[in-house]
Amino acid sequence: MTNDELTRGNRPVSFRRELIVRVLGVLMAGESCSLVGVGSSGKSNVARHLARREVLAYHLGEQSAGCLSVLVNCTHLAEYTLAAIFFALKRVWFYARAAALTGRFPPRTPPPGAYGSTVGLVSLGMVGRRVAQLLRPFDLRVIAYDPFASAADAAALGLTLASLDEVFRTADVVSLHTPKLPETLGLITGRHFAAMKTGAAFINTARGAVVREGEMIEVLTRRPDLTAVLDVTDPEPPLAGSPLYRLPNVMLTPHIAGSMGLECRRMGRYMAEELRRFVAGEPLRWRITRELAARLA
Repeated sequence: MTNDELTRGNRPVSFRRELIVRVLGVLMAGESCSLVGVGSSGKSNVARHLARREVLAYHLGEQSAGCLSVLVNCTHLAEYTLAAIFFALKRVWFYARAAALTGRFPPRTPPPGAYGSTVGLVSLGMVGRRVAQLLRPFDLRVIAYDPFASAADAAALGLTLASLDEVFRTADVVSLHTPKLPETLGLITGRHFAAMKTGAAFINTARGAVVREGEMIEVLTRRPDLTAVLDVTDPEPPLAGSPLYRLPNVMLTPHIAGSMGLECRRMGRYMAEELRRFVAGEPLRWRITRELAARLA
């Protein structure tokens, strides 16, 4: 499809990741685009560019250039995180790795378990909120750090707001959901890991650059009681020879927490449902605003 056909077209257009830059430029230049569906978090500034266009179009009174993103990827991320949290509360990672490395089970020490333990969430964006919702049926204490969250938000999610230091100091499991933004780079430092409870676990399915990786590695090296479940790193993958590959208390995976395999069908289905709502003039479920786009991971 040519650039001219893209700007004049009145039919849905699907494009692959490698065409995003070209298509974005064409859509932003044209006036006939009414809807763009992004089946992910909108990384690579897709949703952010389109949200800016939406706000501009609104103020100018134009009828085109609505922006829409189907963020169902957060559901799969939250489901992965939920499983990782319960594995961590049972210290599954610790026992499984010890058995693989030594050929025998280590002495059993009582794990926190899934009753009355404290789960800490860092950031309550779309993924963090979904994790909080999934945790509600369980007998767990959930605390969260998010400078944008209000007391009403916390009450609706059934959790308690806390400082970042308190989350790391008191939680049995800390799950990071902070987007990579200029103000969040290196947010999590060595002192946060050093303050964690004995036997606590840290889960990162957000962005590796939010963590000062060298400082984290230093603490994990001298505190084998801690566990880090890392689906993201910085850089990604880690450089050859990185301690993350060999530290026994690091569970390293290649960015698999989001939508994969058959899960991608759900993303397509949700996008189709959203397109139907748009054509029918119904309220959109996943509309992106400039404020939300600024905080996307």
